[in-house]
Amino acid sequence: MSIALDLFLDNGHYKNIFLENDRNELYSETSDIFKKMKENYEVTHLYFHTKDGYNFLRVHNKDIYGDQINRFSFLRAQNSGIIGSGIELGKTAFALRVVKPYYTDNQLIGYVEFGQEIDNFLDILKENEGGDFSIFVDKQYLNEEDWKSVRETTGLKNNWNDFDKYITIDSTIGDELLDDEDVFKKCFNSKNSEYVQTKAKSEFISIEKDIDKKSYMCGGIPLYDAGNRLVGSILVVKDFSEFIAISDNIRFYLTVTIIILAILLALIYLIFIHKMIVKPIEKLSLLARKISEGNLKERLLLNSKDEISDLANSFNEMSQKLSISKEEIETKIAKRTEQLEKFNQSMVGRELKMIELKKEIIKLKEQLTNKK
Repeated sequence: MSIALDLFLDNGHYKNIFLENDRNELYSETSDIFKKMKENYEVTHLYFHTKDGYNFLRVHNKDIYGDQINRFSFLRAQNSGIIGSGIELGKTAFALRVVKPYYTDNQLIGYVEFGQEIDNFLDILKENEGGDFSIFVDKQYLNEEDWKSVRETTGLKNNWNDFDKYITIDSTIGDELLDDEDVFKKCFNSKNSEYVQTKAKSEFISIEKDIDKKSYMCGGIPLYDAGNRLVGSILVVKDFSEFIAISDNIRFYLTVTIIILAILLALIYLIFIHKMIVKPIEKLSLLARKISEGNLKERLLLNSKDEISDLANSFNEMSQKLSISKEEIETKIAKRTEQLEKFNQSMVGRELKMIELKKEIIKLKEQLTNKK
């Protein structure tokens, strides 16, 4: 829209008519091109303003003129000497406005303003983003009589009293009456608009369900005008049933996956416990049984560096000491046995000698007896 305005400002013929203060001639010369811009570029407002800030001509409504212009976009252009633009709240609706100074021979002669009503803004949002939207505006920025007049002219219901503080100036669901259980009524209300404005940022409000158990998300964003005034909010209702169904499926498969992983981890842990603790203890038990049976040459070799490995080493040391003690005892027993055998042999020899001596004595006795 700014580019179209630049092309319009370069037309010297319009400037000359404006300088001559010929309102009717200026309207006659610009009305046709305004109609083309409205058809091709959706420009809905065309203004000529004097340099001291009063409207000279509304091409879109030539019968209204002479009022002082104090909109933010105009004041910005007037104070800066360059373009002023923004979304501004008019008497009954929002419009995108672009204002530029009007020069001839580097002399300021006034201002030209283009405006574009954004009453189709929500329809564009609905088409591109999905869901339904509603614009709520604080009533202090609107005039009740102007609102009533415009609504009657357009054949729309006067909804000024639908809410206490706010009014719905546009909605993708129209003016249809909603029952208390309708998800739109649960979202599109004064309380939620107040809540979003209080937060002063994009805000999730709630998840609602309709009679078909579909899930809808309700949220909103604060709405500021070109003067950075917080004038209302845009509320949105969007069907999230499919997303929630997908989310539920993901949650289910994720839960199953977590359970499977938990079982695998438990099995791995049990295998680890069996390998690192149970099996070594079984080997220690077997070693203790063999030691108790007298097999002192058995040893248990463990590569781990833990308490079980220390216990196995203690068993090995005990087994080695018992083996050494057994060998020492066996050596001592063998020596004592040898000594006893030698002693027995010497005693047997003595006994044999005593027997022979006795025999000799008996023999001598018999010989003495025979000589007598």
